[in-house]
Amino acid sequence: RFVAANNKKSLAARLEDLPVATPYTRAPESTEEAAAMSDDFSYPVVIKPQYTTVERRDGTYIEARISDENYVQDPENLAARYRDLLENHSYLRSDPPIVQEVVPGTVMATCGVADGGEFLEYFQEERLRMFPVDGGSSSLRQGVCRPEMAESARRVVAALEWTGPIYIEFIRSQDGTCYVLEVNGRYWGSVGCAIHGGVNVPTLHYRQLKGV
Repeated sequence: RFVAANNKKSLAARLEDLPVATPYTRAPESTEEAAAMSDDFSYPVVIKPQYTTVERRDGTYIEARISDENYVQDPENLAARYRDLLENHSYLRSDPPIVQEVVPGTVMATCGVADGGEFLEYFQEERLRMFPVDGGSSSLRQGVCRPEMAESARRVVAALEWTGPIYIEFIRSQDGTCYVLEVNGRYWGSVGCAIHGGVNVPTLHYRQLKGV
């Protein structure tokens, strides 16, 4: 269940069966497969590692951050960029990255604590700034109210039958559609925003674990 939420390939497969908006996503197993599907996308696309945190052979862990090298602007360059990423990052070879359509818009999230596939409480936020600016963690967020995003988040939580803290990231496009980008089945960096907004995630989680 943890992998189903936190692994981007597994999550994309799960989301295909739900009535939620998602960017067009494919999971090639090789450079050859990436080349064969290059004309299937609207560009630009982003090549995403399956996991945000990966284990190296020596037992240490690194963060698989997305940078400019992960973006492809046209189909002619997809296979070459995919091959370069595999060659430059050994951890991608055992878990080949996915390829996902880039949806322009505002990054938002619905997050909180769930129990048996239902939110106990949730909070919604919008990313205003991040660091590094080309793809990093939030440095400034604000609370928002997006009922349509909340409904999609509920469907994801229910499908995962999730219990515990969960963070569901969206991109809100210019036409107002909220696309599910990824799920973090764990505490997230901007949890303080939810706490200050009135949803005390650590306290809710503690009470859940203690059964009180």
